[in-house]
Amino acid sequence: LECANALQMLATTEAEQIKPLNLKTPTIIVPNGIHREDFEELPNAELFYQQFSHIGDTEDTLRDRILILFLGRIDPKKGLDILAEAFGKIHSQFPETHLIISGPDNIGFLPTAKQYFAAAGCLDAVTFTGMLTGKIKYAALAAASIYVAPSYSEGFSMSVLEGMAAGLPCIITTGCNFPESAEAEAAQVVEINAEAIATALTHCLENPEQAKMMGDRARQFILENYTWDKIAARLATIYREIIDDHKKLNLK
Repeated sequence: LECANALQMLATTEAEQIKPLNLKTPTIIVPNGIHREDFEELPNAELFYQQFSHIGDTEDTLRDRILILFLGRIDPKKGLDILAEAFGKIHSQFPETHLIISGPDNIGFLPTAKQYFAAAGCLDAVTFTGMLTGKIKYAALAAASIYVAPSYSEGFSMSVLEGMAAGLPCIITTGCNFPESAEAEAAQVVEINAEAIATALTHCLENPEQAKMMGDRARQFILENYTWDKIAARLATIYREIIDDHKKLNLK
């Protein structure tokens, strides 16, 4: 680490976390990104509804619900325990809401996750889709009204970028390491607890026009700052500076 020309961090919070190492190596912040072309026009939401239509064994369909989307691994660090508590709090007030949990269960955590929602009294209003990829993942984003990421800890979440690029009002925790989104008023960044998430969900559901405007800002913010072409150009500049033996790097 001391011999490196630079240390690449994904987020400002990550750069803060390595300060106790007292490294003299310059730190640069270059985040993850998305491909602009994937979000220029999302697939029709009908593609998602065709595969995930009915709610459990009932005749009710997801088309009739306001969908809240979680996109990520079924894992303890992702905060499904606090999401269950938060969704349980708001579902009785907004019975038209339905939570979509989309992500792989690589460690056998799904039964525990389902227990969280059962204990919160809202399991019947939750659909676990498994991992979604390609067009059906983008169709899920098109079908959703709100995106939520209740994580305890992230590096720099790709799915948060995707939710924002899709124009969804996004509720994310401080553990997602994306304070810039709050500064741009492009997402609601809340503390890592059920009450904060429930309050943010309630605000979005009670103020749909404000939520839509935040989603529009989110899309613009991501497409202007977090596409791979812009990130690659930034890295290319840094690499040229290293090659040219520049001693000082832009720390922005």
